[in-house]
Amino acid sequence: MSDTKSYKIVYQLNENQKEHLHELYKKEWWCRNRTRRDVDDVLNGSSFIIGITETETDTLVGFTRILTDDFKYAYVYDVIVANENRGQGLGHMLLDAVVNHPRIKDLKHIELTCAETKKPFYERYGFSKDYLDSIPMRRANLDAPRS
Repeated sequence: MSDTKSYKIVYQLNENQKEHLHELYKKEWWCRNRTRRDVDDVLNGSSFIIGITETETDTLVGFTRILTDDFKYAYVYDVIVANENRGQGLGHMLLDAVVNHPRIKDLKHIELTCAETKKPFYERYGFSKDYLDSIPMRRANLDAPRS
């Protein structure tokens, strides 16, 4: 019997996998305060999601969500791989699924925000800080009740 785990891509989550996503969120600095209700809200508000599950257990171990106008822009949010599953190429599996997804692969811009330490990973997929003649801007509401 092999010790190698196998994984598959999923495009919707069952109730158990939504709980797994909540657990993934609780372990990351940028989303640890998300509630189970927040999980439902981000799933319902996304254009589509991409998850990675362990084939044998059906456990969600990787996730990202995308918002798109289906015309020119797509924005990638919440790229996450379970700590215990890192180093197995699952981040690459997620990003390959994102940039090759039929709904966005031909769009002019696919964007995301990441920690400076993750920049080299995303650069492999053609992401850069170069916004050409545009500059990224943000209006922050630091008193917002959700993270």
